[in-house]
Amino acid sequence: LGPAFFTISASQTIWPWLVDSTALATAARIPARIPKHVYFLDRPVAVLLMLLGQLHLQNPFMAEIGVDRAQTSRQLLQSMPGLRLLGVDPYSGMYETIPSSERPDVMGGEEVYHIASQ
Repeated sequence: LGPAFFTISASQTIWPWLVDSTALATAARIPARIPKHVYFLDRPVAVLLMLLGQLHLQNPFMAEIGVDRAQTSRQLLQSMPGLRLLGVDPYSGMYETIPSSERPDVMGGEEVYHIASQ
């Protein structure tokens, strides 16, 4: 993996999705440019809002893959009323090969779907 992955993973352990994205981009040889001021934002939603804001679009459209309880989606939609968002999560009753009913967080379960769809 390239230096971008190691830089991000060393400084942003609270953002595993960013580390995963950087690792995938590096493995696929897709150049990634991450602004240094992103390092100081304390929440993933703050990073997404900053990146969406830089697009200067009136009604941006985005997809969130892995919605879970829709906390990120809710915060994005509250902060950007013109945002159009497609949330994707299978809610298959399983997560990482473990039945949702056996997980303390019920991740991937029908209960979580009902929370996210409100």
